[in-house]
Amino acid sequence: MPYIARLFGEAWERRRRRVRRLAWAAVAACAVGLLTYVAFRPNVSAPGPALGIEFPAGTVARSPAAVFSQPPYMGVRCPEPNSIACDQVGLAVWLKRPAQTVTAWIDGRRLAMDRFGDQLITSAAPRREFDGYLRPAGIRSSMHVRPDPGTSTWEGDPTPVAAVSLLIDEGHHHYVTTRLRVPLMAGWG
Repeated sequence: MPYIARLFGEAWERRRRRVRRLAWAAVAACAVGLLTYVAFRPNVSAPGPALGIEFPAGTVARSPAAVFSQPPYMGVRCPEPNSIACDQVGLAVWLKRPAQTVTAWIDGRRLAMDRFGDQLITSAAPRREFDGYLRPAGIRSSMHVRPDPGTSTWEGDPTPVAAVSLLIDEGHHHYVTTRLRVPLMAGWG
């Protein structure tokens, strides 16, 4: 009888080890799946309603990687270097495909991207680079930038990030939207 009990005990122990290995394999597979999803999910969400922005019917949502030829740039644009007193930012975007117009929303504030550098562009000719300025930008209220004590200057640390939504008119009633988070830099230009 002790021999049979030992055989059953060894069999149960082998089964317990096998079940434990299978359980750890399942946990590892789930972890890898979750990490893969987080790493490769597109950085885009459905257009409009979440921010109360109305987009034209048929607007296509695309990932930022599919829209931009290089990352957008956003910087404080005040006459005095490193000052945030004027509460103005500039936003520049570089597109992969030419567009007629671009409209942006920075933390829900609408911004016409009607500039190329410092020049106001009135032509609707397709182009790939768009700039615009937003004032008031909410540097302190929305982006939570705190100036250096006793001044209105900010050296860029810590770097805040703003939610930016874009509506791109590629012409012929073809609209594209994308959303991303853009860091605010201490300087513009």
